[in-house]
Amino acid sequence: MSHIDELDIVIRNKGAKVSAGIPQLALWATASDAHEAINALEQKRATFLADLAEAGGLDDLEPRPYAVRSASPPRAELAQFTLKGLIIIGLIAGLFTLSGAWLASRVERVVATTKEYTKVGGAQFWEKMEHELDRAADPASDLPAEQKRKLLAQIHVIVERLRPFVAEIAPLFAEFQKSTPPAAPHNGQ
Repeated sequence: MSHIDELDIVIRNKGAKVSAGIPQLALWATASDAHEAINALEQKRATFLADLAEAGGLDDLEPRPYAVRSASPPRAELAQFTLKGLIIIGLIAGLFTLSGAWLASRVERVVATTKEYTKVGGAQFWEKMEHELDRAADPASDLPAEQKRKLLAQIHVIVERLRPFVAEIAPLFAEFQKSTPPAAPHNGQ
């Protein structure tokens, strides 16, 4: 019976209650302070041992193994956490890489399109200009007579509305033309 008296007592404080216990025997007692909890535990232990002695099982009693749990997580849990963290970091890095590649291709396409439409000069520009002039001069691309008449009537209305304003501004341009020197004659004259 001496080995039973040498078992560890564990005291835990949870809120306003204090628990004392002998984990190897699975005995626990709770009270308002540590002294009362230990006294209640001693009473439970004495009752338990008395009942066990009466049943003749003191010699057969083998306390359960008990190890103090450490506050640090086991290595397996830490390794699993690290693996999960690395997987998440890898997924995020992959997402950024893929979205960056997609965005870069879109930007390159927009830049190429912008260069194509804003390029002035060069053989391509003049070929495109010639093609557009040919298309505009083609009789097949001419507007129908009714649509032409309607557009001319709308332009006439706009001209009549703006005529008083243009008449007021015209002297400004006339004075501007008088102050500029005459252009040099062409054709070697």
